[in-house]
Amino acid sequence: MSSQTEEELKLLIKFSRLLFSKLDASELIPAVISIASTLAKAERASLYLLDEKKNELYFHTAMGLPPQFQSMRFKIGEGIAGTCASQMKSIITNNIAADARHSKKVDNSSGYVTKSMLTSPVIYDGKLKGVLQALNRRDGSFTETDQIFFESFATHVGIAINNTQRYSLLEVEHKKINIVLDSVKEATVVTDGTGRVTFLNNAGRNFFSQNGGFERITDIERSFTCDRPISGILKSPDVYCSFELTREEPKQLYLRGKLIKLKIPQNDDYEKLLWIFSDITEIKLEQMIGRSFASMISHKFRTPLTAITGYAGMLENEAKKGTCPPIIAKSAEVITRQSKVLNGLMNSVLDMLAVDSYGRDDLVKKSFPVRELIDTAARSAKQNCSDCAGAEIEIISEDGLTLNADRNMIETALKALLDNAIKFNPNQVKKIGVNTRKLDGRVLISVRDNGSGIPSEDFDRIVNRFYQIEEHFTGQIAGLGLGLKLVNKILSLHNGSLIIESAGKNGSTFTMSLPG
Repeated sequence: MSSQTEEELKLLIKFSRLLFSKLDASELIPAVISIASTLAKAERASLYLLDEKKNELYFHTAMGLPPQFQSMRFKIGEGIAGTCASQMKSIITNNIAADARHSKKVDNSSGYVTKSMLTSPVIYDGKLKGVLQALNRRDGSFTETDQIFFESFATHVGIAINNTQRYSLLEVEHKKINIVLDSVKEATVVTDGTGRVTFLNNAGRNFFSQNGGFERITDIERSFTCDRPISGILKSPDVYCSFELTREEPKQLYLRGKLIKLKIPQNDDYEKLLWIFSDITEIKLEQMIGRSFASMISHKFRTPLTAITGYAGMLENEAKKGTCPPIIAKSAEVITRQSKVLNGLMNSVLDMLAVDSYGRDDLVKKSFPVRELIDTAARSAKQNCSDCAGAEIEIISEDGLTLNADRNMIETALKALLDNAIKFNPNQVKKIGVNTRKLDGRVLISVRDNGSGIPSEDFDRIVNRFYQIEEHFTGQIAGLGLGLKLVNKILSLHNGSLIIESAGKNGSTFTMSLPG
């Protein structure tokens, strides 16, 4: 190998390394032009890129050419560059004036006189990416050796352009994701595995960047109190974690945090951590008010209600002995019935407020027979219901089926479903079916009725507080619309779910799905 060839090879390697260090087109393309002219010992160089949609060659804006060149395009097969692209082969032309393939569009626009040209296709993975040209060799003519080195360099250019295009697409997608994340109301933070913040959306900046920089996720503890140390959450092996943050000054603020650890493919470590923070201040304050309200109900309502119920019962007993006028007997019956309704409403509110304040750590779980639970709930539903005349409850349960859960809570949820199945059923004969089975490791408890059914558009709304379905709302159906909200909350605490099915006017089925 001659010393000149060895020097050219070293230069090629050096230039190729330089190319692979650049991912931005505005840096890559000027570098390609400079390196190509140096490597080919040419006065200047040009790089045409392929517009795949139009199948045309064009000059990239990064070349810094005047506007008339930026709008200039060559069809595949047009000019020497187009011919090179069409044939996917290099072309040496040392006498441009005698080559009929040469297009004079560029020369005529620039005033530059092209005398010789070395043209090579820029290819990646068998696909054309563009065309690289060296113009006017400074000493002598372009040779086959020049072509070999130029083709090799063009191959590296193809790889570099592909990397740049992929990087550009990633940048676009990254901007799209940032726009989406900035538009959501939840504070969103992305960190690496050590807790260093790499992304913070607008809501996050409002929450966490008010008192100085926010460079590490642990900086949250400068302003907030966390129910778990942030450093401990970082070290936790759990893929998903939830926690709560509290801030008293300058304004009371409660946040619910969720951490999701994103595993990088081909890597056993979790390198990206997604932190999502929701403002639950209103919920927390509502719970505090609710607990105060529950205490007030217990003390202010229950005592007089107990007295009313008791005296009404005494009057009913006297009426049965025939010692009271008929109007007294009828009044005592109405008072007793309406007292049960009022007591049921009060218990619904108290149950909802109590469950609202519960967390998973408050559950008292134990294993119990499902059939025993259903029998107890069915008896209780019939005893406490003022509309139970004509109600028939049929129970079909798998033998030996057990459930590990907070029994009192599950019984409350089941009674709420049975109460709804009876209360909202307009038929004289109210047929209620309770079925249990185990499927895919989960215990399913279904309550089926022969009522009016539920429109599918109301499935999501009926689990909201105070929502009732009546064709024309009259307030005649006793209740506050808390039953299904209560059921949903209890199931959520148990990692369960409520499945709603309705067959038009042929009734509805509510299924509690719980871990077995």
